[in-house]
Amino acid sequence: EQLSAAHASHAEKCDQLIQELGEILEKNKTERAALVAAFQEEKAGLERQVGKLLFSAGARDQDLAQQLAASDASLSHDAAEHERDMQSKDEALREANVKLQEMAVRVESLEVQLSTAHASHAAKCDQHIQELGEILETNQT
Repeated sequence: EQLSAAHASHAEKCDQLIQELGEILEKNKTERAALVAAFQEEKAGLERQVGKLLFSAGARDQDLAQQLAASDASLSHDAAEHERDMQSKDEALREANVKLQEMAVRVESLEVQLSTAHASHAAKCDQHIQELGEILETNQT
């Protein structure tokens, strides 16, 4: 009974951890999507600004293009760094999820072993009770 209660508690904790890991994964995906959208929006804004300025001042063309390239490179670097970080976190979450699933399989295996051992023990007890009953009957006659 204690093992059953412990298993139920463990299974509940596993389910809770899996749910929390799923929520973290969704949060990370949402954050990543927001960063990518912000990057694209900022890049589009910079491109629009550069386009306007290029028409108005030919002498500043090269400078503005360099500024855009620097901004683009900086944003690309930041986005790539964030992407690597998110991939690392995603991989850690996947590994943790696999470990939780493996633990759940082990718990199920232990439950089966416990159930089998209990059934075997119960059968032996029944046999012993029957034998003791026969001995008691023999002793009374």
